[in-house]
Amino acid sequence: MILLTFDDCRILDWASLLPIMLRSGVRATFYVSNQATIDSDGWARLSDLRAAGNSIQYHGLNHVYAEQVRDWTNT
Repeated sequence: MILLTFDDCRILDWASLLPIMLRSGVRATFYVSNQATIDSDGWARLSDLRAAGNSIQYHGLNHVYAEQVRDWTNT
């Protein structure tokens, strides 16, 4: 099994992959950041990706190292 994920709000790039993904039967998870900057065209393209069976999820605003969020030494 291969898991494909994309992030950082590259919606136009992601949408350009849709025909290839559909032909190949590939699905992916797209992590959207900076939601306030997405225009109506971007939301429409995200809707198209979702309608094709892909998952649209929210991405944090900043890339944070896991070690800064949680102390992993005591797990």
